[in-house]
Amino acid sequence: MRSRRQIRKLQPWVSCPLNRQDDEREQTLLNELLRPYPAEEMVGHAVSVLVNSPGNKETEVIEGIQLNSA
Repeated sequence: MRSRRQIRKLQPWVSCPLNRQDDEREQTLLNELLRPYPAEEMVGHAVSVLVNSPGNKETEVIEGIQLNSA
């Protein structure tokens, strides 16, 4: 069994940026990634329920399907 001192060495740690400008630049880049994708560039279509299982690896599971109109 490991001692507490050994376990403490294994605990995760967070590094601090050495330069505030680097931190601000990184934040700007992250904000760009978090911007919503433009709705006018999105296209949607119905897909099979096969997409719900990670075991289905075939590309057919993401192909569009026709919905039955009742």
